[in-house]
Amino acid sequence: MKTFALKIIVALFISVISYGQERSKSNNKVALYKVWVNTDTEKVKGFFYAVDETGITLSKTKKIDLETLLFVPAEKINIIKIRKRGSVAKASLVGGLAGAALGYVIGLSGGDDDTGWFSLTKEEKATAGGIVACIPSGIIGALIGSSRKKITIDYKMDNYKKQLGLMEKYSIVYQLGKE
Repeated sequence: MKTFALKIIVALFISVISYGQERSKSNNKVALYKVWVNTDTEKVKGFFYAVDETGITLSKTKKIDLETLLFVPAEKINIIKIRKRGSVAKASLVGGLAGAALGYVIGLSGGDDDTGWFSLTKEEKATAGGIVACIPSGIIGALIGSSRKKITIDYKMDNYKKQLGLMEKYSIVYQLGKE
């Protein structure tokens, strides 16, 4: 029974991971990156649309319209923080599933209790272990997924130009040009 449950958990985990990989390769959509830009006067947030040698262009909404685009000149940028859209939810899901699987396996390995006033079977322990372990591991996954890539410009064009190649990879225009 232990090996059967372990095989099911491993197969489920691998299918979740491979589903995400297949979907991203076969889907023609580009990855959206949320961006937070600290300028000399304000903090601007949106979706990374384009980058060039003069500055970056953000979209205020997921739907890209000319009306929602906002240009930030390079010489006004202090710090740029970037995170892929949906990364928090995906990391939380993977963490929760991994925790549930680990809790389930640990519960199964405990075996049945001796008969008495309060005794549990190994299946009951496995279910309880999976439920209990999934919550903190999902929270840890969400914390890991919420991390942002930080790019420091410090209002200097030299720093901006050094980071230009890295920032291009996150822009929608660059991703569309690669296809």
